[in-house]
Amino acid sequence: MTKKYYNLVAGLREYTFGGDHKGFDAAVIKAEILQELSKRDVATVKFFYSCYDIENVIALRQGNARFSTLGNIAAEELEEQLKNPTGFPRGIAEIISSYCKPEEEVQDKAMTKEEDQEQDDKEEEEKKQVKEEPEDDGTPPPFERVVNEAYYNGLNKSRGRFLSKWGDFERTLKNICAAIIARKNNLPVAETVIGKGKIVDILNSNPAPDFGLRGENEWIDRLLSIMEIQNLMEREQKIDLLRWDMIEEIFVYDFFNIGRYFNIDRIVCYLIKANIIDRWARLDPAIGSMMFQKLIDELKIPEKESSDADETPPAEEGS
Repeated sequence: MTKKYYNLVAGLREYTFGGDHKGFDAAVIKAEILQELSKRDVATVKFFYSCYDIENVIALRQGNARFSTLGNIAAEELEEQLKNPTGFPRGIAEIISSYCKPEEEVQDKAMTKEEDQEQDDKEEEEKKQVKEEPEDDGTPPPFERVVNEAYYNGLNKSRGRFLSKWGDFERTLKNICAAIIARKNNLPVAETVIGKGKIVDILNSNPAPDFGLRGENEWIDRLLSIMEIQNLMEREQKIDLLRWDMIEEIFVYDFFNIGRYFNIDRIVCYLIKANIIDRWARLDPAIGSMMFQKLIDELKIPEKESSDADETPPAEEGS
């Protein structure tokens, strides 16, 4: 059975934020919420937040000092995690292990290849015999694409209906943005998009300025219009507002069909919005303030659920 969090969801409305919202800290909110969740739901939320750990790993590998505190892994532990990624979900950990091997291990492997030239020649001959496959120079795909694809595949398999659908939306949004930017800069679209599917196939093959996506659905039409905005800050703000609206659209669809207002899906909705607020509180306090007020205004329990919540909540189900 899915665990219900009557008191926690009702209590989310009690977060207050004054002035221009300086000091808003989504990491603190996340930590407080995690303390109230079942073990299984903690794992779900931590997997969602592993995207920030991935961003931090990518930055570290690039020599960038940027670090997001929203991840599960502390800054002082990150470098060690590259050697032994026990803090990452299994699929992501395997990729990190493969791409981030210690230098001496890579050198040993290179020496082994040199000493085993005969085996290399045999493998090369086998590749040539498979004519239907494209020529491969042996270079692995970029770490960023592979690890992010593993992340979105993991979201797609999530227990939570909302998180699975959110992952599909977020990946598609990022793919469309990346494809538009790549085309404007005369870069190969195929090297920027993540995963597979109908939209990815269209982005890789359609030469139209809008990739033939206009009319696909309302939110994609809205995104295509947003991407025409030249001012970077304004464009990023409107993309996050699109995200905000889609959080509610995805959740409300599930709520009215299966009535999951008090389960982990609602909490994940709240956390995603808190992350958006946190970002804009740092970039533009006025926008962060406006988004925080939207969050408070939208955290209203539906009438039927509210009347039930006014009564003594039933005992929470086990995980």
